[in-house]
Amino acid sequence: MENTGVVLSPFEQTNAHQRVSNKYAFVSTQQIINDLGDLGWLPDKTSAVNSRKYRGFQKHMVRFVHPDFKIGDDDIELVLINGHHGMTAIKLMLGIFRSICLNGLVAGEQFESYRIVHTGYAKEKLNEIVAKLLSQVDNLKTVVTSMKSRQLTESEVKEFSVKAAFIRLDANDPRNILADESTFYRPQRTEDLPTDLWTVFNVLQEGIMKGGIKYTYEAINKKEETVTRKGSTRKIRNIDTAIDVNKQLFDLANEYLVAA
Repeated sequence: MENTGVVLSPFEQTNAHQRVSNKYAFVSTQQIINDLGDLGWLPDKTSAVNSRKYRGFQKHMVRFVHPDFKIGDDDIELVLINGHHGMTAIKLMLGIFRSICLNGLVAGEQFESYRIVHTGYAKEKLNEIVAKLLSQVDNLKTVVTSMKSRQLTESEVKEFSVKAAFIRLDANDPRNILADESTFYRPQRTEDLPTDLWTVFNVLQEGIMKGGIKYTYEAINKKEETVTRKGSTRKIRNIDTAIDVNKQLFDLANEYLVAA
């Protein structure tokens, strides 16, 4: 076929990248979208890694919603990750889209996620995985309902905020980091003012994903002197980082249910 120079998006890609081995079985994201559509799950939001090397084949994410799966006004989501460069398995997990802030969450490690390797894909396998994910929905609803009824004290809000911020800042960073606590917990709207666990968790998650946590840290300059510098976290755009941070925040919030 003649090369037109047109680069398809990873959501439209019809072939794998040339780097993959002959054992790799290409699975188009559009095929998965179609198969999930047969189950009533419709694509709602998409994102992709910014990759020059693998443009058109890079890791990407699709979040699906279904009219029958909600928690109050919020959508329960199926979150799909795929890639066509041989380094990403197909992954499916549960998420929640909060309507108030138009922000997506990912359920924590207590909820199973599933992988399909690129050595063969079958719609029946996908259906099995969706059924397993949906079998966890009642538990997810119970957790969210419990978070909504768990009121945090002022000291718990502060403690939660610090722990959440350092998930992003990385408390294991060898630099001596001093973070500005006033930039951790920042309610943006009237609906964010309650201090139940669910609301506080969502406010913190939204702020961490958008960036803007200010901090100072010690560094060594060219003269080998220890100096203090300022920094601010950026918006999380990397898919792997977004999933990992989301899961850690969800699990951290769940600790406050266990401790109640």
